Amino acid sequence: MKIEFILSKEDLLQLQLFMASNSEQIISSRKKSRWRVPIIYALLGLVLTITTDIVFGIVFLVGGLLWLFFYPGYLAKRYVRIYKKSIEENFSNRTDKPIVLTFNDEYVETQDYQGESKLKIKEIVRIDEIRDYCFLKFTSGVGLVIPVSKLSEKDSFIEYLKMQATTNGIAYETNTEWKWK
Repeated sequence: MKIEFILSKEDLLQLQLFMASNSEQIISSRKKSRWRVPIIYALLGLVLTITTDIVFGIVFLVGGLLWLFFYPGYLAKRYVRIYKKSIEENFSNRTDKPIVLTFNDEYVETQDYQGESKLKIKEIVRIDEIRDYCFLKFTSGVGLVIPVSKLSEKDSFIEYLKMQATTNGIAYETNTEWKWK
């Protein structure tokens, strides 16, 4: 099967955000940063309320609650800004250029303006399908982003990937409701 598409910066951003949302390290870090400051503010607020001034104590308690509710949204936007900047610095020369992927029984051949490469299908660790994209992750750490919404043969391509996953024992995950948050 042969597909052609053009990657945009938004496609690369979605790959980065999807990988971040599945990274145990980033998930743990986000949870810790969400709870650490409000707990400190709450303890400080309680101490201030009991020992000195009720007003300052309440201010710290309210500050902790505000952090708890608004920080996750801020952090999600911060990740987007960081990844956009990284893509702009490191991948701006790879976007808006045609890419051709050819799948055969043993290899995924990629062809773009830089050249050609061959990746073994057996080296694919997992395939993730979200609403507009498919992400192929290889054992070497290489990841391919395929914007299936830009493909004319979207349904047949997804069926082909599912068949390859079944044939080669590749984990295939479908999460069409995924959204960065």
